[in-house]
Amino acid sequence: METGDISLTNYQNINAAGAIQQGNYGSLLGTIMWSNGNIPMPKNGNQLSDCKIKQIEKWIEDGMPDN
Repeated sequence: METGDISLTNYQNINAAGAIQQGNYGSLLGTIMWSNGNIPMPKNGNQLSDCKIKQIEKWIEDGMPDN
């Protein structure tokens, strides 16, 4: 599945998108925060809750463990 031009098919793709800084195209964080220059995710849905976004931010800060 691809959402916001980010492939969510495997951990390696998600990890790569997580490593891109928020202000840059293809950033996982940029897409879920609906930052300029990124395609908003989830497509045709509501923005994730602040709590969910914080969880993803924390996961990225923790080095994106494969858990």
